[in-house]
Amino acid sequence: MLPKDDTQTSVQIFILSRDRLNFCHEAVTSALGQTYRNVQVIVSDNSTQENVAEVLAADFPRIKIVKRRPNLSSIDHFNCILREADSTFLVMLHDDDVLETNYIEEMVFLLEKYDDVGAVGCNARIIYGSNISSQPFIRNFSGLRKISDPAQFLKYYTTINAGGIAPFPSYMYRTKAIQWLPMDISKGGKYCDASFLSEVAEKCSILWTSKCLFRYRVHGGNDSGTESPRDRLSFLQYVQMKTGLHRRSEEMLDYKFLYLRVWLLNKTHGSFVFLNKQEKNLKKIRIIRNFIFYRAVKMALTRFDFYQILMWRIARKLSRNYL
Repeated sequence: MLPKDDTQTSVQIFILSRDRLNFCHEAVTSALGQTYRNVQVIVSDNSTQENVAEVLAADFPRIKIVKRRPNLSSIDHFNCILREADSTFLVMLHDDDVLETNYIEEMVFLLEKYDDVGAVGCNARIIYGSNISSQPFIRNFSGLRKISDPAQFLKYYTTINAGGIAPFPSYMYRTKAIQWLPMDISKGGKYCDASFLSEVAEKCSILWTSKCLFRYRVHGGNDSGTESPRDRLSFLQYVQMKTGLHRRSEEMLDYKFLYLRVWLLNKTHGSFVFLNKQEKNLKKIRIIRNFIFYRAVKMALTRFDFYQILMWRIARKLSRNYL
């Protein structure tokens, strides 16, 4: 780690830790290895196991570790860090993700250049296990993208041809711009990270850079790998309120198609065809399966962007298989 430079703008990296010691070790190493100097690394340990904090303290004596007792929900944990942050800029890194060595330097440059921006998100490479894919998280994107209102921001989450979104843990925030804006579980349940960012966009601009300054890890323990229809409905209601989109609009139907497809694959163990006859919600599954089928057929017949995203998904799968 380079010597601290107090002439630079202060940055705090909070690493949100939860029982993933090996991943967290890698995340801390990436935070300490930044080319930018005025950085404080803090592990906010919300683990149920005591050894996580003990091992990290022994291996990284220069970092600060805050033990959360009693354990917090993921949303309460996020909001707790918002209250504690006292630097000019703030990063809240998940313990299974990794920063590139120039991440802080590049993100600080953008926040200092654009005074009206409250948060900057970056593109990322995807890690499958320990292997880095060649596929970026946001596709077909070059340069900078500035988002200045919540409706514009939310359409990137709902539209199938948007090209993807900046991963939530990749953001660097202007601390004063978000401390008064906590994450609210009533606005999307487990998906309220998107509603949180949309409300940041309502108060100040959000900036995305196409540079891959971050590594987003995909593994069996990802919370994003499980679907909650109730929380999705809560988020869709929030989107309708903020954007004025009708529930039968193309954007809303796109969003339903994407998340119901993942939910159904998980529910039927990867098959749209073979269903467990003992399944209590068999009728609901059939309705959802039919919606997905007819929606896919309609998009295939009427929209070129359907083939663009299909080819991109095939390329991502092939990239993952060849790693």
